[in-house]
Amino acid sequence: MRQNSPNQAPRRKLIPNLFSSILNVIAESDRPLTQHEIVEAVSERLERSDEELKRQITVNLHDAIIYGYLKVRNYRYSLVPGSVDPNEAHDQSQDQEHPSSESGRRNCNCNEPEKRWHERTV
Repeated sequence: MRQNSPNQAPRRKLIPNLFSSILNVIAESDRPLTQHEIVEAVSERLERSDEELKRQITVNLHDAIIYGYLKVRNYRYSLVPGSVDPNEAHDQSQDQEHPSSESGRRNCNCNEPEKRWHERTV
């Protein structure tokens, strides 16, 4: 186990599946939600309500905005159209094949020479 230096805060344990739980709560809502409403719904879903959960939800909401999954307007969070839960994106990408692909490969549109193919990565 790694020791913390005297000036370093102890490392906190991450709550499993929190990010996908937050996205699911927002996706299942028929309107944009405030942070308080998201905390309440996720707390109910995970059957816990503590300060660490609230802190991690706040951090995850900021991350979701940065990575383009959520947008915030008037302190209300909503999904960005076309964004997908990372777990669902992984499952869907394995089921779909690019129209010109064979055996799960696709054109990556990078700066590689023509006819250069890359494995699909998720």
